[in-house]
Amino acid sequence: MGFMESGSKKVYEIERNIILESVIRKRIPLVVGTSSSSVTVDSASIKILDYKIILVQNPPSSLFDFSGKNVVVSFVYNSVPYSFQSVLKKVSAGMAFVMPESLDFCAEQDAACRKISSDFSV
Repeated sequence: MGFMESGSKKVYEIERNIILESVIRKRIPLVVGTSSSSVTVDSASIKILDYKIILVQNPPSSLFDFSGKNVVVSFVYNSVPYSFQSVLKKVSAGMAFVMPESLDFCAEQDAACRKISSDFSV
């Protein structure tokens, strides 16, 4: 695909890569969590490997609580809140999750996205 589908509220391939690389370059924090709790991760500790894996090096200790769980990763880029779901796994270099096929625009009713929109907008 490569472009945002009309009406789908998703961003695919090229835009996804550009947005995620900008998140790292601009040091936009990520909020990783479940419906019950979340952790903010500094993007300075994040690396993207082959556009397939997002690696969190030297993760905050509280991030290990989410190991093996399906998490929602949220962030704000250019005043637009985005999110995606993935399973967070412990690896030798830190914590990692598979890069999603697409990024979702966060729903306004999503409390986590409202919070990151106000706290971390860049």
